[in-house]
Amino acid sequence: MVRPVGFRASVLTDTLGRSNGQEVSFLAVSGVPLGRRGVILVGIGPRWLSQNRVDYYFGVRESEATPERPAYTPEATWNLDINVTAIINVSSKWSFLALLNREGLGSSIKNSPIVERSSAYALVASLSYNF
Repeated sequence: MVRPVGFRASVLTDTLGRSNGQEVSFLAVSGVPLGRRGVILVGIGPRWLSQNRVDYYFGVRESEATPERPAYTPEATWNLDINVTAIINVSSKWSFLALLNREGLGSSIKNSPIVERSSAYALVASLSYNF
């Protein structure tokens, strides 16, 4: 059975001026309904990070360099997000949300001397009550 696919786009910018960076992401999302109990959503898509954003988090300035950690000025990069979200209606008033995200890091981040892995994971969970 073919499931409908939705698309989500976001554009973010650093309004506090910490990194002066930007991020743009696109996500294709499809789901499997669990009847009245909820839904499971699966998404995949690219995320672009500006050079300023990547440099702020993953760059190494000359003043920070050591023999084991050379100076590094990264470029803008593309990451790949894959996520699974479960929204479960526990009762008529309570619902549970869990989101697991895997972010495949782009080469400009993976090549940083302060990065040891090629991906990052995040898990968010919440329990909500509807008044």
